[in-house]
Amino acid sequence: MMKPEVKLMYLVNNNGIISFLREVSQFTPVAFPISNDRRVVAAFWADVDNRRAGKVYYRETRDQTVLEKATKDIWQYFPEFPEFSAQWVFIATWNQVTFFGGNSLSPVNTFQIVLITDGILSFTVFNYESITWTTGMHASSGGNSAGLGGIAAQAGFNAGDGKRYFNIPGSRTDDIVDVEMTTNVGIPGRWVFRIDDAQNAGKCIEDCITGNPSYSCSCLAGFTGKQCHIDVDECASNPCRNKASCIDGINNFRCLCPPGFKGALCEIEESPCEAKECLNGGECQAANRTAVCLCQPGYTGEDCEAELNECESNPCLNGGQCMDLVDNYTYPSACEGKNCRNRQTCNYIRPGRYICTCSPGYYGNNCQFECPVHVFPIHARMRALVLKPVKATCVNVLRDFQVLIAGTRFRRTVSVEMGGGA
Repeated sequence: MMKPEVKLMYLVNNNGIISFLREVSQFTPVAFPISNDRRVVAAFWADVDNRRAGKVYYRETRDQTVLEKATKDIWQYFPEFPEFSAQWVFIATWNQVTFFGGNSLSPVNTFQIVLITDGILSFTVFNYESITWTTGMHASSGGNSAGLGGIAAQAGFNAGDGKRYFNIPGSRTDDIVDVEMTTNVGIPGRWVFRIDDAQNAGKCIEDCITGNPSYSCSCLAGFTGKQCHIDVDECASNPCRNKASCIDGINNFRCLCPPGFKGALCEIEESPCEAKECLNGGECQAANRTAVCLCQPGYTGEDCEAELNECESNPCLNGGQCMDLVDNYTYPSACEGKNCRNRQTCNYIRPGRYICTCSPGYYGNNCQFECPVHVFPIHARMRALVLKPVKATCVNVLRDFQVLIAGTRFRRTVSVEMGGGA
């Protein structure tokens, strides 16, 4: 159920209970079980009003004398734990307290809650000295001036999950006024429970109040029934989500998740990309609960592990040799290794054939020839210029060159023998 430890938040409520995690301000008791994480040990949950009469005392202790007494009590009531050694004890006492609507002359009750733990096993002890009233006079409780009738006190413990709890016989009935005469450990007025997450080890109630069966059992977490013989089915509330299978255990359950879900209750949908690795810069995307890799240009395959062969479609024509690149291709140029003397741009024509486009002032297959600085045209109509050098531009035309005479429309073509080239 719960494991009271030094660091656990616990609250002494003047309505006769110790609560864990949060206070319980309700004075009119409700029957166990109650859910919403309302974890309580209730010696006498009723409409206590200690403003009119009585006091509430509490303390925690590691006093060795108290620890030794608590250890011996647990050995006596739970001999199956001979190694138990109390490390911490908390004691809360409601001393001669009266009920709401009462006064200084009204009946009073005295009872006590003790919490004992070694940090692993946890127990609670209820001690009842004198119980004379059961109900407050608030309209919701309905008690009379003697503190009887209406909705009487609740006693027992509650784990807060709506499943694990124990009601001391007579709770919320008139019979609870005689709780000081009942027990589950052979000592009238004393009830002892193990309240951590225990397995089945119920204690038989040897003294029972008049009108109840000859015995009853205080069942520990996860079991119920007159003899604590019934394992509570933690799967009955269908806690597993997304069509997961629930496996019942002792005071617990586990969920078997269907593909695509995870978490204690199978409440988390898994992304298929969590187990998918896309290579070469590929990006994983989930589609219909399936992981798909979106590959970078130039790659393919389920995981983008393969490089596309752009040469596979034979893109190079006229006998060109294709060289595969990433997302591209190329082919060796016929210009490779050719010497155009850095005076030109090499232009590929076909496999094994190229020409050099020469810079102005040079000609030849490899632009190895330099045009004459002065050219003397001999055209009949240009006699006046025979003795005067003119400016001209040399233009390469395969194995010839032409001279364009500046300022005229005349062109002179000269054939020459050239070496080199292809």
